[in-house]
Amino acid sequence: MNTILSVLVALAVVALLVVRRARPRPVAEESFRKPLVLTLVGLFLLRDVVLAAPDVAFLVLTGALALGLGAARGSLVRVHRQGSQLLTSWGPACFGLFGLLVVVRLGLDAGAVPLGVASATVGQSVLFALGLSLLAESAVVATRTQRPLAVR
Repeated sequence: MNTILSVLVALAVVALLVVRRARPRPVAEESFRKPLVLTLVGLFLLRDVVLAAPDVAFLVLTGALALGLGAARGSLVRVHRQGSQLLTSWGPACFGLFGLLVVVRLGLDAGAVPLGVASATVGQSVLFALGLSLLAESAVVATRTQRPLAVR
């Protein structure tokens, strides 16, 4: 998959994500499956990229950023009860943190290639970072709602 197609897929995933997370949904729908699939697809896309030291540093930095902001978002996800169900949704702070992730990632992407990171690494790692961010968010939400961390 080329870089442009990877970015287009990431944009489609982000659009679906934003629409879904804006509306309250049952905690039971909060699954690790989709974030895990995104992360694994992101790793798969990186399989043919020859990683040099700058590439590895970029992946570690963007991965840490994604995990940190995902965990922060998870701590801010709205959790409320409706009848016997727990519901979750993003509030303004979650959207703000997600926007921050996008802006910082774009800045890192812009500065990465001049610093020796392969453009393939930058483009093909978008889904990997997005998946990590969502995994961290899901883990924190699961902890907050005292739900087992099983993949469902």
